[in-house]
Amino acid sequence: MASPKAYDVYVGILGGVGNQTNQPVFAGLGVTIGADVDLTDVVFVGAELRGTAYWNNTGFSSWEVLGFGCLGFHATDAVDLYVMGGAAYAVTSANMALNYYGFGAGAEFAVADGMSLRTEVSAYGDWGVAPDTLQGTVGLLWQIK
Repeated sequence: MASPKAYDVYVGILGGVGNQTNQPVFAGLGVTIGADVDLTDVVFVGAELRGTAYWNNTGFSSWEVLGFGCLGFHATDAVDLYVMGGAAYAVTSANMALNYYGFGAGAEFAVADGMSLRTEVSAYGDWGVAPDTLQGTVGLLWQIK
């Protein structure tokens, strides 16, 4: 089985659930594209861009574009671990624009040549204050050349 980072460029689908302080639980579904570069045989850096739509108990709640960088290491030939951080822009169903930061950590597991399963936990908050949103995400990634 190939390492999850056997290729430099990837695309994927992601889904997750989360909770923001004093708000209903939400679910999201999105797409991602990214690239990773090995700095050594063990350490890599990367950049990713995501687009996600969110729903809560009242229906559609917002869409989001998130860009972040990551630093990680190849724990084994089939497992990568990483930390990430970046910025997001979202528009709510009430047409309110939001800008905020996010950070988190994740693991990626090779499931077949050119395909991996990702799990991730992340926190988000308005700039200048502590994070008030926690989200768990899973996804499938396909490595492309």
